Amino acid sequence: MPGRVLAMFVVALRDFTRNNCPYMAAGIAYWTLFSLFPLALAGVAMLGFLYTSPEDQAGVVQGIIGLVPVSADYLTGLIIEVSRARGTLGALAVVGLIWGGTAVFSSVRKGINHSWHIRQPHNFILERTIDFVMLLGVMLLAFILVIFTTNVIGLATFAAPPSWLGGQTVGKILLEFVGLLTTCGVLMLLYRYVPNTRVEWRDVWPGAVMGGSMFYGVRVGFTWFASSFGNFNLVYGSLGALMAMMVWAYLSSLALMWGAQLAYTYGGVFGSRAGTIALAAPRPVATGSTPRPGFRGRLARVWSWLRPPREPML
Repeated sequence: MPGRVLAMFVVALRDFTRNNCPYMAAGIAYWTLFSLFPLALAGVAMLGFLYTSPEDQAGVVQGIIGLVPVSADYLTGLIIEVSRARGTLGALAVVGLIWGGTAVFSSVRKGINHSWHIRQPHNFILERTIDFVMLLGVMLLAFILVIFTTNVIGLATFAAPPSWLGGQTVGKILLEFVGLLTTCGVLMLLYRYVPNTRVEWRDVWPGAVMGGSMFYGVRVGFTWFASSFGNFNLVYGSLGALMAMMVWAYLSSLALMWGAQLAYTYGGVFGSRAGTIALAAPRPVATGSTPRPGFRGRLARVWSWLRPPREPML
C-alpha cells in the first residue's frame, strides 16, 4: 500500500507538470491582480458606511493582512483611493465592477477543470453562476472579517481568543487550526462541485487536505518571509508591494492546482474511478546476477520522466 501511494504521488506530480498546471496557476495569479481593484472598489462602495474613520480603515487593513500577506501601506492606499471614488458609483457601476472582478473566479474554475482533464466546459449560465457563488463566498468571509476587525458594531471582542482556551498562545494555535480546517473545507467544495463531471466526496478529500495545508502554509510562511527577509523594493522599486502580492497569489494558486491534481489522480487510482489511471509497474527485486544500471541508464530514466512521449499524428 505505501508503494502504491508513493507511485500515485509520482503520477500526480508528472501529470501536474506535463499538464502545464504551473502555468495555469500563473494565469490565476494574473487575474487575481487584475480583479483586486474592481472587487475592492465594489466592496467599499457597498460597505462604505463601515469605513467612517481612519481607525476603521486601519482595522480593515490589519484584518486583510491576516489573509493576504502584502504591504500595509499598499492596502491602506488602495482603500483610501477606492473610498474617494465610491461617491461616483451607481448601482449599475457596482454591478459592472463585480462582473469584471469575477475574472479571477473564472480562472479558478477553468484551472480546476484543466487539472481534471475536462475539455467540455459548462454552459454559459452555469459558468457565471459558479463564478458568482464563489464571489458570494468571498464576500461573506470579507464581511465577517470587517465586522470582527473594525469594531463598528461592537463585535471585535469576539475575535480575541477566549480565556478558557488557556492563554493567548494556545488560543491563537487553536484559531489557526480552525482556519486551516475552514480552508480545507472550502477546497473540498471547490473540487467537488466545480469540475464539469461527476465527482464523489471520497475522491476530493486527500487533495483538499494537501492543497489546503499548502495554501495555509503559503500564507503563514510568506508572511514570515516578507516580514523578516523579503524586501521586494530593492529589486522592483515602487512595484515591490505589487510584486509581493503577485508572488503570494502565484504560490497560493500552485497549492490550489496541486490539490485539484491530487484529487483527480486519487480518484482514478483509489477512488470512485479506480483503475482508470495506471500506476507505474513495480520494479523487479534485484538479485545477485542482475546488473545494476549505470550512469547512462539512470540518466535515460530521468530523461523519460521529464520528456513526455509524443502523440501520434492523426
